[in-house]
Amino acid sequence: METAEGDAPLAAVFESVIDRPVRDPEASFGRVELAVDVGELATGERRAALIEAELKLKAGAPEAVYDPARGHALAVGAQALP
Repeated sequence: METAEGDAPLAAVFESVIDRPVRDPEASFGRVELAVDVGELATGERRAALIEAELKLKAGAPEAVYDPARGHALAVGAQALP
């Protein structure tokens, strides 16, 4: 393991376990990629759920990223995102 400042070894503070399915939803004004991170952060006995959605404009007008987000439920497995 590398060393931090001085001679103290670096130690893991938390662990992240994340799945990141990627989809290409329909968009009227361009091409968009939807990535949804679902997982947890853990340290010792403590755990916290993590859910994050990212829309990335791949081509076209910036307005294209709003199409998938407007009026549609983004779903990951059986869990729907608000």
